[in-house]
Amino acid sequence: MKKEKHKQKRVLIILIVILFFIHSIAYSQYKRFSGLHQPIDSSLYDFLHKSGFGKITVYYDDLNKKGGNWEIYPYVKASNNLIFLNVSSMKGVEPPVYNFILFMNKLSNEMIDTLGPFYDSSVDAIKYSLKNNRIDVLRVRLRNPPEAEEPKYTFMVYKRNRNKLMQIKSYDKD
Repeated sequence: MKKEKHKQKRVLIILIVILFFIHSIAYSQYKRFSGLHQPIDSSLYDFLHKSGFGKITVYYDDLNKKGGNWEIYPYVKASNNLIFLNVSSMKGVEPPVYNFILFMNKLSNEMIDTLGPFYDSSVDAIKYSLKNNRIDVLRVRLRNPPEAEEPKYTFMVYKRNRNKLMQIKSYDKD
């Protein structure tokens, strides 16, 4: 009887460890901005376009492995109502610069916050944690331009300080 309980405890511990490992992998990965094959909904597209936000130019389709020239609004859906958008310019910002991240309420088309501009690098992916349905920590992975020898990526880490995200760290990595 004692051996059976001990065996059940070991099985339970192994299952918990496996579930924790799966959970940590699923929620700790960077999410890449998409939009080439899954465009944003039409009302959000119309809002961005009418508000003067510039589209990002994509030159390579990773899915179909072919070059081209596409103008899109790349995005990452964080929750049912929170979406991160990558735009190339913002109305009123002169001279036009490139690569901003917008945090938008998808349901009301309300802009919550912005990050950027990110010069000479393209926004590649983000990793975030939410606290009370607000962004607590945000990690941005920037792809450096192809002419840059090294490194391939620059990482920027932001942490919420009261009502504002503040950059706390920046580093390069391949």
